[in-house]
Amino acid sequence: MSLAHWTEILIVSRWLICIVMLPTIVLRKREPAPCLAWLAIVFLEPWLGLIAYLLIGENRLGRRRVIERRRSRETFEESGRPVVEPTHQIDPFLSQEGQIVVRMAELIGGRPLVLGNHIHFLADWDVTIDWLVRDINEARDHVHLLFYIYADDEVGRRVADALVRARRRGVACRVLADAVGSRRFFKRLAPMLREEKVEVYSALPVNPLRRPLARLDLRNHRKLAVIDGAVAYTGSQNIIEPSYGVRVGHWIDVMARVTGPAVAELHAVFLEDWFHETDELLEPRTLTAEHDVGGPATIQVVPTGPDLPTQPFRDLIVGAIFQARLTITGPLKQTD
Repeated sequence: MSLAHWTEILIVSRWLICIVMLPTIVLRKREPAPCLAWLAIVFLEPWLGLIAYLLIGENRLGRRRVIERRRSRETFEESGRPVVEPTHQIDPFLSQEGQIVVRMAELIGGRPLVLGNHIHFLADWDVTIDWLVRDINEARDHVHLLFYIYADDEVGRRVADALVRARRRGVACRVLADAVGSRRFFKRLAPMLREEKVEVYSALPVNPLRRPLARLDLRNHRKLAVIDGAVAYTGSQNIIEPSYGVRVGHWIDVMARVTGPAVAELHAVFLEDWFHETDELLEPRTLTAEHDVGGPATIQVVPTGPDLPTQPFRDLIVGAIFQARLTITGPLKQTD
């Protein structure tokens, strides 16, 4: 074929891409800004825009995984997941706008507002690891960890050593880490933990041949630890040395150490993810502890993920910020 024919094919293909992608983007992108941005990319560089959109254009885990996720959630809900007692729930005496925020959160996550908790915010990296290791050392029944990044470094090995000591005491230890964020962990440290009978699984394993149209960058970004069903950690800190990554400006990760009835709600998040990745339905009621309900903190757990729409969660955060009268405490970060 001559150069003129190739030129004609290129021109026609560019216009075909634009014609096909125009309704696709307009119909799928509900927000104006992302819609206009993708249209600009596609019309300026059709082939590059098409490839980029197929890779990262949509919140898509893949049809098979989304269906499995929904089925596992339904099965888990029917299994009697750990829930707080009705006496620990609260119908808040808030303004009408405040009640709207609470109800919206219930619709997104299906979990109530829970009173009687203690919450301690930890903004020092080393102190957080110290507390976590101490609680693991004191564990008597189970230790459940779910983290986006679990590194094979000094911090990761320190937590791993605590898990090994707990397992040798007869404590059931389970670790769920993101397949991409913790890929080095699965190469070296995870085999050692498995030899010590610590159960280790990867979340959202990557298989490009099996899921060619799924977003491989949509990961499980949760940072969650539950010890004996009595203590929970959640926030933005991973199990890795604080110097990791490229930091711009003053970077502070915050973890919340929670005790009280809300621990059961956080535990349910771990158990659901564990069931989805392992097909093992842990008996929730045997993992629920008795709680002191005298704490001053009222907590509502709102789990999100790449299999759920993001817009309701964003609306919830914006609504909560507008309702704030005294303080706004972070990290305000969506967990996928």
